[in-house]
Amino acid sequence: MARRLAILGCGTMGETILAGSLQAGSFVAADIIATVRRPEQGRAIATRHSVEVTTDNAAACERADVVVVSVKPQYMSELLDDDPDPSNSSRPCRADSPRRCCRTPRVSR
Repeated sequence: MARRLAILGCGTMGETILAGSLQAGSFVAADIIATVRRPEQGRAIATRHSVEVTTDNAAACERADVVVVSVKPQYMSELLDDDPDPSNSSRPCRADSPRRCCRTPRVSR
């Protein structure tokens, strides 16, 4: 079974990681989902690389086996904790527990 890759924050660095993963043959386009803040940026990335793009970080995490977080440090908590209510445990991506982002127990920082 193929592994699925999610790239959270597919800006300049994220797109470079995406392109490198495709070029190296580590993943095929059908097994990559990228997230962006702006839909117009997502459409451009989807066109260039033929990958799925979304603005929903939590959904991307839920569907991935490997998650790459590619955002500037000042945006990290915004990306990982997009629910302002800390008592809401239904959100899979929380800054206090990044393991909830993935189905795999292995998380690297």
